[in-house]
Amino acid sequence: MDDLTFARALHVLGVVVWVGGLYFVTFIVLPVARTLSNQGEDGVDLFEKAERRFTFHARVTVLLTGFSGFYMLHLLDAWERYLHIETWAVHAMTVLWLVFFLAVFIAEPLFLHRWFMQKAAANPSGMLRQAAIFHRLMIVWSLFTIAVAMFGAHA
Repeated sequence: MDDLTFARALHVLGVVVWVGGLYFVTFIVLPVARTLSNQGEDGVDLFEKAERRFTFHARVTVLLTGFSGFYMLHLLDAWERYLHIETWAVHAMTVLWLVFFLAVFIAEPLFLHRWFMQKAAANPSGMLRQAAIFHRLMIVWSLFTIAVAMFGAHA
C-alpha cells in the first residue's frame, strides 16, 4: 500500500466517524433531549453528556482528517487546486474542516460551552432548539461537501 492510499483511507475513516457522530447527535441525541426538555426533564444534561463523550472523538477525527487531507495535497503536489474555481470542492472541504477545527479546538473550550450552559439554564428548550438548528445546518453542509467531493473524485 502506498502513502496516498493510506492517507486516503485515514481521511475517509476520519470523515465517517466525524460526520457520523454529528449525524447521530443531530438526528438522535438532540430530538430525544428536546423531547425530555419539553416534558420538564433535563434534556440539556443528556445533550451535554453526549456532546462531552463525543468531543474527544471529534477532536481526533478532525485532526486526522485535516492532516491526511493536507498530506494528500502534498503527495499529489495539488496545492494549485486552491487557485482554480473548477476545483471548488477542495475549497469546500477545507472551509468545512476549518469551521469544525475552530469549533472543537477554539470556540467550544474557550467560550461556547460556557455560553450555551448559561443560556440553557434560563431557557433549556430554546437553547436545545438553537443547537438543533445549528447541527442541522452543519450536517447538511457536511453531507453536501462529501457528495461534491465524491462526484469530483469520480468524475
